[in-house]
Amino acid sequence: MTIQLATASRNTMNDALADLVDAGTTDPEGVMDLETTGATILVSIPLNNPAFGASAVGTMVALGVPLSALAVATGIATTMVVRDRDGDEVYRGTVGLAGSGADAIIDTTSVSTGDSVQLTSHSITAPS
Repeated sequence: MTIQLATASRNTMNDALADLVDAGTTDPEGVMDLETTGATILVSIPLNNPAFGASAVGTMVALGVPLSALAVATGIATTMVVRDRDGDEVYRGTVGLAGSGADAIIDTTSVSTGDSVQLTSHSITAPS
C-alpha cells in the first residue's frame, strides 16, 4: 500500500512550507524569481507577506495575485525559484501561460528588459 496523507497532514506540510517563504529579516517579503533554462534571472516578483493563505484541502494559494514587477533581462521564462526574505531558495518549479499545467502561471513567457511581468496564479497541492 502506498502512503496516504490525511488532509490535516497535507495542510500542515503546506503551512510549514509557506512559513519558510516568509522567514528571514533582510527584505520585507520573499520573491519569485523567473528564470531562463540557463538560470538567468529575468524578473523578481515580490510576494506578499505572508506569501500564502492557510492551506485548505491540501492546497495553499499565493496571496495578492496578480503580482507584477519589471524585467531586468531578456529571455524565455521557464523556471520559477521562490526565495525567502533573506534570498535563500525555498523551492522551484515551472512557469508557463494559463492552461500550460505549469506550477506558476504568468502573463507572458517571452520577456524583454523593462517589460512588466505578471504572476497571475500560483498554488501548491500536497500529495494525498
